[in-house]
Formats: sequence, C-alpha cells, structure tokens
Amino acid sequence: ELTNVCDFNCVFCPKSEMKRKHGYMDTGLAKRIITELRENNICEKITFHVMGEPTLHPDFFEIMSHAHDKGLKVGLTTNGGGLGGRTGKLLLDYDLHQVDISLQTPDERSFALRKARSLTFEEYLNDILEFFFSYHERHKETIFKFRFLNTRFRKKNMEKRIGQVKVISSAEELRDT
Repeated sequence: ELTNVCDFNCVFCPKSEMKRKHGYMDTGLAKRIITELRENNICEKITFHVMGEPTLHPDFFEIMSHAHDKGLKVGLTTNGGGLGGRTGKLLLDYDLHQVDISLQTPDERSFALRKARSLTFEEYLNDILEFFFSYHERHKETIFKFRFLNTRFRKKNMEKRIGQVKVISSAEELRDT
C-alpha cells in the first residue's frame, strides 16, 4: 500500500472508518521493501493496491521502476480515474504483469456514488477503454481484469441462513441489481 489517499470518495469504501492518518509511504521505505523482497526471494510479483489509489503517490513511477530494476513483476490495481491523463500516458511505457481496474460501478447512476469530482461517467469509461486498447497494443501479455463491486459469502449452509442466492450473470442483471 503505497498510499491510503484516493481521488474518489466512494460511499461504499471503508476508508471513512479508517482510523489511521491519510498519507504516502516513504519512498525509501518502499524501495527497501522491494529490494528485500527480491533479495530474499519472497515473491516473484508485487501489486500496488489496497486502500488508496497507488498512482497518486508522488514517486509512484520511481518506485515502480525500482521494482522492475530488481526483476520483480509488477501488478497495479487502480480506480482508473487517472488513466486518461498523464498517468495513463506514462504507464504505456511500463510492462506490467497485471492491471486490475476497479470499475465498481457499471452505469452512470451508480458511478455517482463514487463522487469522482468533475469526471463524468462517459469520460471515465472512455478513458479506461482508450488506455486499455493503447496499452494492450504495446503489451499483449499483460493480464487485464475489470472488477466490479461484489460481496462474498461463506458457502457452507449459506442458503439456510440467508435464503436463496442469485448469481448475477449479465450486465443487464447487474444494472438492475
């Protein structure tokens, strides 16, 4: 978690319950962690994500370059809000192992819940799609995942406790829900 700062203010995000101060991980600390992970063969891949929007870290690209220089695969989980601007343009030059875009909201009405300031749903979606196509053209091996908000339930005796469970299997059903 490079930062717990986010440029969206989603009503469904638990950050409002977070007791710790908003801020950014020290760049030196992030690089030391990455170096130690590599030197001790702890992992092959790291992913920048969790409570904040990692691309907002002032030294995001420096930290990401350090991970690449150390030979670690890098994954990125982003809300996608910056992919239409400078961040998206700079990301085109980085060979990421995986990009997860937390769309969370499939339509204009639910997008309003994200309180994304001046970004409209149409701009948001178009920016993400343009980034995806441009990035995929350069980095065909990168795994892309588009994520929507969901809740997981423990399966054991679940229907007995909460009633019949319905799986949403189409965009139309998701919008209706």
